[in-house]
Amino acid sequence: MSAQVRVVGMCIVAFLVSSTFAVWLIYRTDRERHEDLLRRTLSWYPVTLFCLGGMLVGRVALTLGFVWVSAQVFRELARSDSRLSSAWAFPLALSIAIAQYGAMLLGAWEIALAMVPCLLVSGVCLSTLVSAPETRQRLRAFGWTTAMSVWVVGCLPALSWVPIDQGEHGWGGAFLFLLIITQINDVFQYIWGRLLGCRKLAPKISPKKTWEGVIGGVTTMGIIGALLGEYISSFGLLAGGVIAVILCLGGVIGDLTFSVLKRARGLKDFGDLLPGFGGVLDRIDSLAFNAPGYLLLLFVCDVARALLFV
Repeated sequence: MSAQVRVVGMCIVAFLVSSTFAVWLIYRTDRERHEDLLRRTLSWYPVTLFCLGGMLVGRVALTLGFVWVSAQVFRELARSDSRLSSAWAFPLALSIAIAQYGAMLLGAWEIALAMVPCLLVSGVCLSTLVSAPETRQRLRAFGWTTAMSVWVVGCLPALSWVPIDQGEHGWGGAFLFLLIITQINDVFQYIWGRLLGCRKLAPKISPKKTWEGVIGGVTTMGIIGALLGEYISSFGLLAGGVIAVILCLGGVIGDLTFSVLKRARGLKDFGDLLPGFGGVLDRIDSLAFNAPGYLLLLFVCDVARALLFV
């Protein structure tokens, strides 16, 4: 991990602590009005400290930690889907997660990333041979849920294993870039929405999101992304800004997508692991949604650099 990445990591922790103290003072002035702001601030801690701690300890520990994350996300999604109430569903999903992350630890990142998609295609083909409609539905529900909880979530630690040239900052810089842009985007959307928000983005899905909040957040994070692209990654100013904007828009789409899913299943939160803040998926929905696209962007940037310097 480069010195710049360490500095930014320490700045994030300092920002969390100082922001929490400031929000707590605001909360004391009007507890009912500012309760949501305090909850949002405290919700940063689980994901941020987990990711920063994993980066500090190393990619092996980070990858092992994601075995638990994938298992928890599968359990949360399965709780709200009666088709996955069978006793075989969770053990099988856990086995697939262990196999995927085990392949990463062995350095076989291609196998790790191809494993779940191949199983998903095989499952779809198998379901067409099954005559019982209920069994077909269970197989398809299992495949979709496993893809979301194991493969999509697994793209996060995969960032540390794919052989992409990240320069002196290594995988830590790329991982931290995704974490900062996706997580802090929510903060600036909330701030701009409170200051200027008038027009609702999707009132039936997420009543608190406004067009002004989204535009303000994307613009702010585009600037921050350009600076981070120059400081902790090999993107540079222009590419860093463009990638940050793409990630911000992806985060908004991911948040709305999971909100639709929760509404369709009659849920307020996916889980209750963190009392008052929901489950693991509630905290990493935008981050996980962005991970596959971000991984693809890294490959594109790596190929572009190779072609430009040939």
